[in-house]
Amino acid sequence: MSILSPFVPHPLLRNGHVMTLVAWGRERPAPPLPPPEMRFFDVAPGTCVSADCYWQAARARHPALIVLHGLEGSSSAHYMTGIAGKAFAAGFSVVLLNQRNCGGTEHLSPGLYHSGLTEDPRSAPSRRSSRSRAAFTRWSGRSTSSISGIS
Repeated sequence: MSILSPFVPHPLLRNGHVMTLVAWGRERPAPPLPPPEMRFFDVAPGTCVSADCYWQAARARHPALIVLHGLEGSSSAHYMTGIAGKAFAAGFSVVLLNQRNCGGTEHLSPGLYHSGLTEDPRSAPSRRSSRSRAAFTRWSGRSTSSISGIS
């Protein structure tokens, strides 16, 4: 038995395309988050990625949620900070990981990101300063390939 009730969209939002456009364009308040700690992770020789990290006070006692955005996003996208706000309120430390060349990080990599590069999300969790458990989530279906090789 599920503790969640089934999702029923607003009558004006029954079309998935309309839902996508409304979610993208609707203004929403910034979630209550502490200021992020910007971290840089070396993921390949001469290449690093950045992440905005929202740490719980006792890092080792809280699991970390590592969130990957879609190919045209960044760690500062409204959907990323929205996920961070909900996860942080639920007790997670949150790492919003930028893909290569996203979020103003073009200068950190000699090459461009493509979906076949899986070392970026693989490398970041192994270099976290926290020894807590970590879980991954993604926003876009295009970041599925980034997660597929992580176990």
